[in-house]
Parts: sequence; C-alpha cells; structure tokens
Amino acid sequence: MGKKHILGFLKERILGKVRSWNAKFLSKAGREVLLKNVIQAMSSYAMMVFLLPSGICKEIETLMNEHRWTGSVNNGKGIRWRTWAGLFAPKDAGGLGYCSLREMNMALLGKQAWRLITKPSSLVARIYKAQYYPNSTYFEATAGSNPSFIRRGLLEVQNILRDGCRRSIGNGLDTVIGKHVWLPTQDEPYIITRVCEAIYLSPVATLFNTQGTGWDVDRINTIFDARDVKLILNIPISIRKPQDSWRERESAYHMFVQCTEAAKIWNILGILVINAVHSKVIDWLFHTVSLLSTDTLGKFIMACWGVWQSRNESVWNGILFYANTMLLRSITFWQNWPHVNAKETAGHSPTRDEFWVLPTIGRLKLNTDASLNHANNVMGLGLVLRDHEGTFLAAKNVRMDGVYIVNEAEAINLREALSWLKDTGMGL
Repeated sequence: MGKKHILGFLKERILGKVRSWNAKFLSKAGREVLLKNVIQAMSSYAMMVFLLPSGICKEIETLMNEHRWTGSVNNGKGIRWRTWAGLFAPKDAGGLGYCSLREMNMALLGKQAWRLITKPSSLVARIYKAQYYPNSTYFEATAGSNPSFIRRGLLEVQNILRDGCRRSIGNGLDTVIGKHVWLPTQDEPYIITRVCEAIYLSPVATLFNTQGTGWDVDRINTIFDARDVKLILNIPISIRKPQDSWRERESAYHMFVQCTEAAKIWNILGILVINAVHSKVIDWLFHTVSLLSTDTLGKFIMACWGVWQSRNESVWNGILFYANTMLLRSITFWQNWPHVNAKETAGHSPTRDEFWVLPTIGRLKLNTDASLNHANNVMGLGLVLRDHEGTFLAAKNVRMDGVYIVNEAEAINLREALSWLKDTGMGL
C-alpha cells in the first residue's frame, strides 16, 4: 500500500471541512482566516512525522486556492485570479502569506530531526537511533534497502540541517577533523586541506596544546593551508572543557530581515522591509537606507545596532531578547547622542573627566584590554596592576594567534589575567 493511499485521508478530511463552509456567506477575508488557521493546521501533525507526497500537497493547495477565490469547491464556478504559488509569497512581496505545504512539511520534519541531534539522551532519540542508525550518527545515516515512511522523512531534511548547523568546539573529542562541519564560515565549513587519513579521522582535540587551553599553533601551521589555519585559530577554546555540541547557524540576513522578531521591530518603527528582492544583507541594508528619511534613518541604524547587541547578549550571556526593551534602549541612546556631543557654550571651558578611579585602601586594581589585528590575524592582550595609591606594580602582554570577536577577546583576556594573578600570588 503506497504512501499516497495511506495519507489520502488528509485530503478527504480537508475536503469535508471546506465543503461544510460552502453554504456560509463568508467574505474573502473570512475565508483567508479559516484557510490559514484551520485547513493549514489540519495536516501539521502528520507532517511532523511523515513526508507527504507532492501530489497530496498539490491537491490540498488546489482545494484551498479554489475556495479562496470562489467560496466553494468542485462546482466549476468562479475565476481563480491567481495561482497558489502567488498566494503563499510574503505580503511584502505581493502575496498573501499562505504557507507552502511542502515547505511547511520540510520545516516540521527538520524541527524533529534537530531534536534528535541536540537531545540524543531523550527517549525518542534513543529509539530512533537504535532503529535507524545504530552504528552511526544522524548525518551519516543512509536509507537502506527498504526504508520506512518515517525514515524517509528524516533523511529528506538531512542536507538542509547539514547546511544550517555547525559543531561547537568544547573538549574537541566528539568532533572529527575531516568529517564534521566545524569551521566558522558560511562558504565551506569543512577543511579543504588535503590531509592523510589518520589526521582526517582524528578528533579536533589532537590540535590542542599540551595543556588543552588553546591551539597548537605550530602543528596547525604545519598541517593546514593558510585558509584553514586562519579559521581554526579564530575559534576560542574553553578551559572548562564542555562537551562538543551542535549549534544552529544564523546568517546576518536571517537575523535582520527574515527573523520574525526583527520583522516586529521594523513594524513598530514603521519601516517597510522587503526581503524577497535581496539575497545579501549588505544589499538589503543599503537599499533600505536609501529609502528612509533623515529622522527614520537614525532610528533604523540604532535598531540594527540593538539587534546585533541583543544577539550577542543572548549567545554569550544567556540574556533573553525582548523587542520592546531593545528598542527603548536603542532609541534612548540615539536621542541622547546629540546632547552628549553638543559643543560647549561660550564662557564654559570643557572639563576633563577622570576615567581611572583608585581602588579602596588595601586593594589592587587590574585593568585589561585587547587589541585585534585583522591584517595579520593576531591579537594582543594587555594587563596592568596598580595599588590603592595608583602605583604601578606589574604588567603583562600576551600575543595570541587568531582574531576573535570583541566579546570573546575580552573574555579570554580576563581569563589570562586571573590565571596570571593566581600563578604569581599577587591576587591573594
């Protein structure tokens, strides 16, 4: 018995539901609400488990399109002014925001597969692994000779998930150098250097230094080419040694344009964002900037800055994102900027602020800073220790290969400072 015959009940249920609306006098707006909130949701449970045949998706979408324009089904009356493909485009691209059932099916299956990857100890993940890929991982699983409908659905989204996720390096023991996607780049996250099989199948931990606190720079420079060396050294290593894990890769275009939270922000500011015209965030940014007035432009730029800052706070500090809080902070900063940078009035001489404050008596103060040299792919970390009278006691500078983002570099600098104080005994 074929999948179309087994899952054909979905079409019959939807057809029966739509026919029950034929006698009702509904406006087009009313029909749109029912189609989006009732019909599109009726098949969601099945789509979480099975990959629906394309024929069933097409037939259901044809029924929805017919009811959308004519208010009835299977009576041959009325004109369908637009195809379904035109209706499920976003409203800012000329459509009506309906869902493509095929894309919705793939998204729901991808969500289930992502849970299997990120929560391997759950009951469902252990059952699926024992049944479908007992001796490998999800990304290495194959269809086999006679795959079940569930297995086919999970494998259908395999490449989509592989393109959209990366390995987060912790202790480096569960990530294989040549087989996993672990390099921080969108173009080619695998290593491209031709290496021997022993290195190809080795864990990333073999590239750490003897203390396990950073990369073995000499070994990496010996094994890999310049492109791979730069990407590897730009990955920070945690001394806590957490287990390697999968993480979702978010592009800048998704964060600023496609994300639903970002869309809410632009709606609050009254900014029309068209995401169907551009594929790169830089093109979208300059196009949007060219359409805005001077007043709105400032708010837009500060909102972009706020989105980026909130994203970093969420990733690195675990702070939840709230659109209203972010907007209030960003707009307040933008409104206060002209006042802070206003020129001094006549008769008032500018005063110099004292940035460094003495510590309390009996205590020491340690100041740190990091400098990034992108041209040479190196960082400089600086530490200065002074007492309660401001007397210089000690200083240290460290050169590190690789360039991290600012938050990572500052965190690494603080870690080095604490280790230095502990080793020298000056922090006691």
